[in-house]
Amino acid sequence: MPHPDTPNLLNCAQALAAAQTLGLARLDAQLLLLHALGRPDSDRGWLLAHDGDALPGETADRVRALSLRRAAGEPLAYIVGRKEFYGLQFEVDTRVLVPRPDTETLVDWALEALASPGMPAGARVLDLGTGSGAIALALKKTRPALDITALDASAGALAVARGNAARHGLTISFIEGSWLENVSGHFHLIASNPPYVAKDDPHLSSLSHEPLNALAAGTDGLDDLRTIIKHAPAHLHPQGWLLLEHGYGQADAVCLLLAAQGFSQVQSRIDLAGVERCSGGRWPGVKAARSKQRDNQPLIFSPVTSIWGGRPPDQPDPPRQRLDLLQGPDMSDTQQRIDQIVKSSDVVLFMKGTAQFPQCGFSGRAIQVLKACGVNKPATVNVLEDPEIRNGIKEYSNWPTIPQLYVKGEFIGGSDIMMEMYENGELQRVLGTPSA
Repeated sequence: MPHPDTPNLLNCAQALAAAQTLGLARLDAQLLLLHALGRPDSDRGWLLAHDGDALPGETADRVRALSLRRAAGEPLAYIVGRKEFYGLQFEVDTRVLVPRPDTETLVDWALEALASPGMPAGARVLDLGTGSGAIALALKKTRPALDITALDASAGALAVARGNAARHGLTISFIEGSWLENVSGHFHLIASNPPYVAKDDPHLSSLSHEPLNALAAGTDGLDDLRTIIKHAPAHLHPQGWLLLEHGYGQADAVCLLLAAQGFSQVQSRIDLAGVERCSGGRWPGVKAARSKQRDNQPLIFSPVTSIWGGRPPDQPDPPRQRLDLLQGPDMSDTQQRIDQIVKSSDVVLFMKGTAQFPQCGFSGRAIQVLKACGVNKPATVNVLEDPEIRNGIKEYSNWPTIPQLYVKGEFIGGSDIMMEMYENGELQRVLGTPSA
């Protein structure tokens, strides 16, 4: 009810209720009301203590106008002009993407890599596609000695990032350019949260307020990731890290791209929701990378047409590899566990999820291929339930991605190799099932 002394004015509680009738979450309604009142986000408790206070007419009108914008799908951060990320407040507008909590996974990993033995205190770091400057400034605030360069192709985005750097009193070098364009020298770590949404992805319609060129990247969402992975080695110190954020279900594809380029220690990290949100690897140096590429060539250049946008020319089909050639006498406990699992059944599939409920497209495809071959109940191992197995299986097979198929103790390959072998009848012969 209106305040008795001001019968025509809404109080705080009524303004919140009115916003919620438009479909706003209570938290969004509270933050918009605080913004209209000129109070900080931390004053949500104040709203509870003053829920009966009458609002000036102009404030109530402003809350309603802001609520209508939010109900129309405009991000809260654009409406209030700011977003918290990694403990810092960033000013944002439609020139940049809104910083998301998922990206804090990338910052955590970067800080971990920069704290590893051999990394100098003043390591050089490059943030590609900096946008609001969230990644670069979070790193600089946490590790002031770092020498950080941030690049973006958008002059407008760089203006936002420079403003945020100035507000926080942090010194960052800024470059305008597309990915590694206009970049010189070498870095100990390159981090990037590039566009990774497929251009026809239906989810883009819900992101219409944000800059499309910072979201979409080709038909499969991997165009910009391919470009970065291809050109990053020329700007990395030996043993330097390349860390990349990507979308749901893209970890396997990105890991394959990294391995094919010659990166070592290729791996992925999960975000707070349990989604593989970031993948990366370490650049061994030109000589080492060439040696790795030569030695592992049959494994690296597997038939992954959908990932590369075309099969690498003049590469032989990848032969299956005997596991006993990879296993040394001093296997770790995890490797011994994996060895026992591999030999426990004629057909073993390491996958994400279960045969009934695969948790990624590649694992689902592997199950479908096996069913097409007449193997309806393979022995499966859900690597999401055991991080040691999840990481150890990649070392065991010298193959960077999941799923992985083993038949009678022999590593066959991932879903793409399985599909090619199925199409030419070779997988049926290996499994001892009739050809389709």
